[in-house]
Amino acid sequence: MSRSHPARQALRTCKVVLHRGTAWDLLAVLRIILQLTRLGRAEATQKLWLAHRLGRSVLLAAHPERAELYVQLFAARGLTVALEPT
Repeated sequence: MSRSHPARQALRTCKVVLHRGTAWDLLAVLRIILQLTRLGRAEATQKLWLAHRLGRSVLLAAHPERAELYVQLFAARGLTVALEPT
């Protein structure tokens, strides 16, 4: 049985992926992204458009516990965000 090195476990991250909603108010979604993340307006707008046009967009990568918090925060505002391994 092999075990991961503790330092490698500490560096593990998850992608936080925004999924397109059915009836988005794009400006409201942009505001939520700006409020909950440290993304600048241009980057947040680009990621919003990717999700709107392609159905999904990677917002950011974070430690698993922090990524799960993002899922909860976005869900509380009515947006669908999922975690994916990096």
